Amino acid sequence: MLGDCSAHNDESLTKDVSDTITGAFCGSFWGLWLEGRKKKEKEKKEKKEKKEEEEEEKKKKKKKKKKKKKKKKKKKKKRADFVCCFLLYCQKHPHSS
Repeated sequence: MLGDCSAHNDESLTKDVSDTITGAFCGSFWGLWLEGRKKKEKEKKEKKEKKEEEEEEKKKKKKKKKKKKKKKKKKKKKRADFVCCFLLYCQKHPHSS
């Protein structure tokens, strides 16, 4: 009897497939299954969108952090460099003692 039910192959059917007991049972089952599947697909899609939004926010935060790090720091002159520069300056500009 179940082989005679057309609900197995037709996704457009609703709960009221036929007046027969087999058709009514199969149709209501098929309709409920379709509703459940659509609900699951919707939840899956929402979950995927939420995950994508979270990833975009993480990327934006990372970009902001990277921009802060990219600022060039002024190099501190090493003491040896300072001494060399000072000695060169003194040689070129002797001061009276």
